[in-house]
Amino acid sequence: MPALEIHLDEVIALLTATCQAALHTGWDPDLRHRTLEIVFEGLRPRDGRE
Repeated sequence: MPALEIHLDEVIALLTATCQAALHTGWDPDLRHRTLEIVFEGLRPRDGRE
């Protein structure tokens, strides 16, 4: 499967929506941490680059 090209505005939209949801619904610190781990893992390049 070819790599998906991700643009900065898409990353900003994803992080903004995630942060707004966390603030609006009162996520506890553990849920915030786990959710951000998932988001960041999904954004990590597939070839192992950091």
